[in-house]
Amino acid sequence: AEHPEIATCYHNMGSDFKGLAVYDSSLFYATKALQIDLKYYGEIHSKTASSYGNIGTLYTNMGEYRKALSYLLRENAILLQTTGESSYEISGNYNNISNVYLYLEEYDSALVYTNKALAIWSQLLGEDHPNIAVALNNLAEIHNAKGNYTKALEELQKALTIEISTYGEQHPNVAGTYHNLGCTYRNLGQTDKAMEYLQKALAIRKQVNGEDHPTTKETQAAIDTLTKK
Repeated sequence: AEHPEIATCYHNMGSDFKGLAVYDSSLFYATKALQIDLKYYGEIHSKTASSYGNIGTLYTNMGEYRKALSYLLRENAILLQTTGESSYEISGNYNNISNVYLYLEEYDSALVYTNKALAIWSQLLGEDHPNIAVALNNLAEIHNAKGNYTKALEELQKALTIEISTYGEQHPNVAGTYHNLGCTYRNLGQTDKAMEYLQKALAIRKQVNGEDHPTTKETQAAIDTLTKK
C-alpha cells in the first residue's frame, strides 16, 4: 500500500489542509509522505528533501521554530548533495531557514542564509526580480534589529523600486515595504517620514486586504503609537 504514488496523495492532502490552516492534519499527512519517501528513495533524494522542507514549513507556520529548523536543515543537507550549493532549489530552502532565524531573533544566522539566497537569486533571476525584494526586506529587518537603521533604509528603498516596477503601487508587498520603511524612519526618530510611509501602507492595506485584516491592524497600531508620542 505504501507506494510512492500514495506519498504523492499524502503530499497533496497535506497541502490542502495547509491551505486551510489545519496544520495538525497537514502535518499528519506530510509525515506519512516522508516515511514513504524515506522507504522508497532513501535519505539522499530530492523527493525526501522536499518532504523535509514541507514539514519544516508547516512547523514554521505553527510557530514551532526549533522543530522547523531541524527539518529545514535536513532538507538543506540533502540539497547540498543532490543539487549543489548554488541551485535554484536550494535558494528557497536558504530563504526559509533565514525566515526561521528571523522569527527566533538569531540575526547573525539569518544574515548568513539571507545572503546565500540573495546571491543565487541575483545570479539566476537578475537584480530586478521580486525574490530580490524579499531578500532585501529580510536584510532590512536584520539591520533594524542590529540598530543599523540607515543600512535598513537602503535595502528597503531598493526593494520598493523592484516591487513597484513588478506589481504597481496597489499590492500587499508594496504595502509591506512601505510599512517597514515607516518603522525604520520611526527608529531613526524621523516622525514625519515615518507617518508618510505608514499612511501609504495603511491606504493600500485597507484597499487590498480590508479594515479587519491583521496587516491593516498592524499598520494602524504603528500609526496610533506614533501619534501618541
